[in-house]
Amino acid sequence: MNALHFAAILVPLALPPAGSVPALLAPADTVRLAELQRLAVDADPRIRELGLLERASALSDANLGTARLPDLALRGEAGWQSETVAFPVASPGFTAPRRDRYEAALDAEWTAWDAGRTQARRDVESARLGADLASVRADVWEVRSRVSDAYFGAELLRRQIDALELAASDLRARLVDLRSAVSAGVALPGDTATLRAELLRVEQRADGLASDRSAALEVLRMLTGAPLDANAEFALPDVTAEVARTRTALAARAAEWVLPEGLRVHPRFDELDAARDATGRRATVLGADRRPVVAAFGSLALGTPGYEQFTTDIHEYWRAGVVVRWTPWEWDRTDRELQRIDVDRAVLDQRERAFVQNLLRALQAPAQRIDHLTRALDSDARILSLREVVADQARALFGEREISAADYADALSDVLDARLERALHETELVREQTRYLLMLGLELPR
Repeated sequence: MNALHFAAILVPLALPPAGSVPALLAPADTVRLAELQRLAVDADPRIRELGLLERASALSDANLGTARLPDLALRGEAGWQSETVAFPVASPGFTAPRRDRYEAALDAEWTAWDAGRTQARRDVESARLGADLASVRADVWEVRSRVSDAYFGAELLRRQIDALELAASDLRARLVDLRSAVSAGVALPGDTATLRAELLRVEQRADGLASDRSAALEVLRMLTGAPLDANAEFALPDVTAEVARTRTALAARAAEWVLPEGLRVHPRFDELDAARDATGRRATVLGADRRPVVAAFGSLALGTPGYEQFTTDIHEYWRAGVVVRWTPWEWDRTDRELQRIDVDRAVLDQRERAFVQNLLRALQAPAQRIDHLTRALDSDARILSLREVVADQARALFGEREISAADYADALSDVLDARLERALHETELVREQTRYLLMLGLELPR
């Protein structure tokens, strides 16, 4: 892996909405990954969905709450009929009822007892809101990984720039000595050219890495809304002990393909639990719908003939009472819906099993990388120490003009490569440890 692998992950991202930019991070501040992740979550446009979903649910709940309020309706009617009440024998002075009918009425109905239907539907709405909110939070969790990639990319580039600047400083010091030696006639001008070319190459690499780091910082600014200063110091999180504890806990249940209860913390689990809750609430509604409902009703009308068939004048009349509605036979529709709910629960259980298994498989890659990088860092320390011994010897020999400038540049280049490799491995190790925890849904220490 070369020094610029982290830079390849940097992609343009949308700026956060106006008004969400936090306070400036001064150059002297220490920038912590956990804080940047929190800022990125707050700046993510999807977070606004939470408030909108809550507002929409509140409106739906308010509508459901009106189910227990009286229903009022104005009604007007004009009608004619082909026949009416008649006596089988003629009666002096008898007038047959009218065949036309006119009526204006105010009807009212109030559900006195709904067998828990309204509350059950409100509970379903609440559970549905919980599932929607959990889904958004699970989606937004992924933004932490993008922040992590840009953060470690910027930090790796800074460490590599420091190593290059250290090498450049050494070359400049040797050039000063070499120019004096050339002026004294004890060194060749070609040696100066060799060191100058090496210095230019090192400075060129440093300039390229500085440009890549600026891009990484810009990604962080766009993700978090924090105008990070180019000189801000990054503090890599210390998560070695947490990762070790987590891996030990996972290893204890690895053969069972399950997560220990304490590690069942990823937002996707909250989403699945909320979906199960919403599914269970549907069963409560079905149970309430099978019970009878008691309602009071009333109607105040003005018209003719009204309830008295033999009157012809327009007059007021009213009617009131109680009605019971119950549908004991519904052709097994409820039973089939309950079976459907059981199937939906089984689907959610299978989704969780698949998520856990995929997660455990995915964790193998960072776990292997952590082990490899830990071993590599042990080797890096020894390699760098040996390279520095060789470089010190080459520096002394070059000062005595016993080796050429090219030989000295090669020794210095070996030290630089060893430092760059160590910086890469140090940063990658923490990055993989952080990735391991984020994949599980664990928060980083602040």
